[in-house]
Amino acid sequence: MILPRHQVLLIISSLLPPVILLCFHFPYLLTLSASTGGFMVSWSRLGSLRTAATNKIVQKYESEIGPVVLNVLDFGAIGNGIDDDTDAVRRALQIASNLAGGIVATILLPENHTFSTGPLNLTSHVTLQVDGTLRALNWTETTWPQIPPLVNYGRAEDGGFHLQYQAFLYAVNAHDIRIIGKGMIDGQGQPWWDAAQNHSSLLKAGRPNLIQLVRCRNVEVTGVMLKDSPFWCLHPVLCKNVHIHHIKIRSHMYAFNSDGIDPDSSKNVLIEDNDISCGDDHIAIKAGLCGKTAALDCGKTKEFNDGTYETVNVTIRRNMFRIGMGISLGSECSGGIRNVRVEDNVIGFCHPGHCEVGCCGWSPALHLKTTGTRGGHMKNILFANNTIHNTTSVILVETDYQDDGKDRNDRPTLIQNLSFQGNSGVGTAKGIRFACSKYMPCRNVTFLNNKFDPETSVECENVEVIDQNQNNICSIKTLR
Repeated sequence: MILPRHQVLLIISSLLPPVILLCFHFPYLLTLSASTGGFMVSWSRLGSLRTAATNKIVQKYESEIGPVVLNVLDFGAIGNGIDDDTDAVRRALQIASNLAGGIVATILLPENHTFSTGPLNLTSHVTLQVDGTLRALNWTETTWPQIPPLVNYGRAEDGGFHLQYQAFLYAVNAHDIRIIGKGMIDGQGQPWWDAAQNHSSLLKAGRPNLIQLVRCRNVEVTGVMLKDSPFWCLHPVLCKNVHIHHIKIRSHMYAFNSDGIDPDSSKNVLIEDNDISCGDDHIAIKAGLCGKTAALDCGKTKEFNDGTYETVNVTIRRNMFRIGMGISLGSECSGGIRNVRVEDNVIGFCHPGHCEVGCCGWSPALHLKTTGTRGGHMKNILFANNTIHNTTSVILVETDYQDDGKDRNDRPTLIQNLSFQGNSGVGTAKGIRFACSKYMPCRNVTFLNNKFDPETSVECENVEVIDQNQNNICSIKTLR
């Protein structure tokens, strides 16, 4: 129930100067909503009368009554899944970004509606609440801005282009951002996947992420389902204090490069209680890219050496990883990856009788991948109490990933302080493989109380792996 306008005026008129009261001649300008539990502001009706003074009023009553909620239907959105709602949603976002004094505004996309839009920009103190469906317009039907590549890559992450398409949901230099709700954000990825796989001339830049947050802090993503990203799904870059929890990610098992969550050159990232199925890595921890085969020179880019591009303090716990390629570190690791905890996850889960790629033998549960030219480090990594089903292997550490060659000594990656404790699994016959560089052997790798199939094999190259139950497990054929 929404309170009548005259009741709202009785509540607040004594505190408003007369000139501000003129604003309330506009119907539904300001209402208290019991249904949303918030302070509903139809800023679209206010127009030129919105001033710094009215912003202060809203800020005052936000603290006393509740948050500012902007329903996109009030801004002209149709929500029928057919009409283009881009302008209406952007108007709501623009009003939210203009609120003064750090007012937190919620952009509400209500349930039982499907809103089709082009790319959207998020700003500080904005909560995007998706209770219905937010669907990306087909990339051939709308304009997708082309933007410069990320500073820690120097070119698009996809396809070697000099530019990249802006993410569907995009924020730069923002803080206190939330993406919440019980609805779905659909990236309509199929045309993008097809174009990339077919090397279509229609692609003029690298494919967009579904959500990309650049140099943001205090970020929360929760509740929503993320579906069919054109490229990597959720990509925080150079961010601090990121919490991703209780979301679902669903992309087709053959979706091209459809990583789930990719924290990149970011600090303090917590990923917990999520349910992910995708066509590539469930989670890929990255730290930018430099080197002889990259666009950036490691020696000349100081941020790769001073910690700016390092990824630090990532916790991944209590997630369900279904179809997909497990958890990876790298291969973009030039800034360094440090202090990672992967705990209490289920990896490679399938329903009985439902054997698909990723559930039954496509990838390792944990994959550390780099080359002899990318530099950086991967250190202080804990992989503990995870349950693994039918993956290609349990652990794969390789320093010759794809193209550069492990025997190159241009800029090897330091891999050290890896601990594997209390993990268990079935269908893990190929087991554990360390293929480390002879120029930079893997150091201080320990195992304790892990339980895998009896035939689980162990292969070691340029590494000493100590099992605290069995001494050096690399000296035996199988891990019993």
